[in-house]
Amino acid sequence: MANITNLWESYGVTGPAIGSTYGIREDLGDTITIIDPDDQPTVAVLEKTTTNGLYHEWLIDSLAATSTAGSPEGDSFSATSLNTRTRMGNTVQRFRKDFAVSLDQIELSKRGTVAGVRNEMDYQATKASKELLRNVDARLWSTGSAAASASGASSTTTPTAALLANIRQWGYVSGITANQSGSFSTAALYALHQAMYATGAKPDTIFCNPYTRANISRVLLGDRAYATANTGTTNGLALVNAEGFVANGEYGPVIEYVKTEYGRMAIVMDRWMPRVTATASASAARDGGAWALIEKAKVRLAYWRPLKPYPIAPQGDYMAAYMLAALTVEVLHPSCIGIAYNATD
Repeated sequence: MANITNLWESYGVTGPAIGSTYGIREDLGDTITIIDPDDQPTVAVLEKTTTNGLYHEWLIDSLAATSTAGSPEGDSFSATSLNTRTRMGNTVQRFRKDFAVSLDQIELSKRGTVAGVRNEMDYQATKASKELLRNVDARLWSTGSAAASASGASSTTTPTAALLANIRQWGYVSGITANQSGSFSTAALYALHQAMYATGAKPDTIFCNPYTRANISRVLLGDRAYATANTGTTNGLALVNAEGFVANGEYGPVIEYVKTEYGRMAIVMDRWMPRVTATASASAARDGGAWALIEKAKVRLAYWRPLKPYPIAPQGDYMAAYMLAALTVEVLHPSCIGIAYNATD
């Protein structure tokens, strides 16, 4: 009987060689990995409400000053002027992300031929929503100015995009401030907490960027918990306190909350808060606000249009949509925001 090789050759066909890859499918993992940060800490923890217009307004009031004067028996009635309520407001800002996918790519993904994706359109919608919410969170702490929307003068003029007044701006302009003049310190923390308490505010959360977050633990635990590690790295930090600091049953030099005579505050680390270094310009340091104290129940996100996808009518061999959210920041009283300015990390 002829061997296999001779059978191939008798028909003029070259047979597969040993080690050939003929007919072997590619081994492509069915996962897609994205390590870019997609968290939105401030958006996640703030309360949500709604607005019924593109300019959201609310009222604030105040109590009269305390008086230790008595009232004599039979005293006649005397009308007292009341404090005037103050109207506050903020502009709604639109956040949008566009995306489009060819019909062929959608069909390929539905047939299981696109690694890690079962529906390319759904995948892109999820990705766009994460990117949009990151933009919202970053805007809540950015240094850009608020601006009212202006209609275009003609059909060829692009309208100006409205910008909301964010948390940093509310605190810096109308809230309570403390001059940090450097990196995080207990003196500035106490000064800001005390000033807010004096107004009646009850801050319950410290918001800070990752660099200030590390400084909070280092400063409050004391420099004894750290030492320069002699490991060949530049200014590496190593834990030298063998006992560590117990937080939620785990050992590590981490402060989970801060408590002063004026109340207890949790700590929220937000990577989208601006980083201000010691070499930054004076104006940048003043605008940065590396940390802030907030009474969360008094600072809310007011939605005009909640986050959702909006399909676009096809104009070609593809599907298109945009993800949109329209919202503003509602500050029920400016004194419920405290900003540490001139703060560096």
